[in-house]
Amino acid sequence: MGKILMLKHSDLPDNRADREAVALKKAEHNVFMICTGVKNKDSDDIYEKIFFVDRNGKVKFYLRKEVKKVAQKYQQVIDEIKPDIVHAHDIVTANVVRYLDKKNWFFVYDNHEV
Repeated sequence: MGKILMLKHSDLPDNRADREAVALKKAEHNVFMICTGVKNKDSDDIYEKIFFVDRNGKVKFYLRKEVKKVAQKYQQVIDEIKPDIVHAHDIVTANVVRYLDKKNWFFVYDNHEV
């Protein structure tokens, strides 16, 4: 089936994202995650692979120069796994997507903050 790359600007576990990943895995999708860290090992069983990207502090992450640096790291992951869908779980990671090469994948943003 498809490859889905989830993006979070926080640590795992995250009940909402993890439940979605479990459902996608049951539907035979390969689910990957970019996040800032993992608080326990339970998430390791949910995702094919978890990639860690340092958020460089909350204030810096909103600066264009810093967002572009993070986007380069995200792009390396995208180039490696070649996802069909990139799914941002928060506005911060959705902002990073603006700077990515959007060839051959779809983007989904699910606003958890509202």
